[in-house]
Amino acid sequence: MNDNDLIDQGSVILVNVFTPLPGMTDAFVEAQTAEYARLKGLVKGARGNRLLRSLDGKRAVNIAYFESVELYDAWIASDLFADHLSRIRHLVEKVEPALFDVVYEST
Repeated sequence: MNDNDLIDQGSVILVNVFTPLPGMTDAFVEAQTAEYARLKGLVKGARGNRLLRSLDGKRAVNIAYFESVELYDAWIASDLFADHLSRIRHLVEKVEPALFDVVYEST
């Protein structure tokens, strides 16, 4: 699967930069990866995601693909999202989410 399979007209991309607590990056990556598996197929409008770890081990980036802003908003307002947060919050010092649309792409 590549990004072209995940991105459609009108879709939105969440780029979420996490700063785990010192020494907790591996635990965060493990917990977030487990959450992807647990939530697969349960989040309406979610099309897939990627998890990146910075080379210095101080940050992780979640890139998530949603069918629309409205479906993303419904996800973050849901009880399922609140449960998700409760499973990872204790590992994170800082979270910086932002929504994007694609304006240029090269493969």
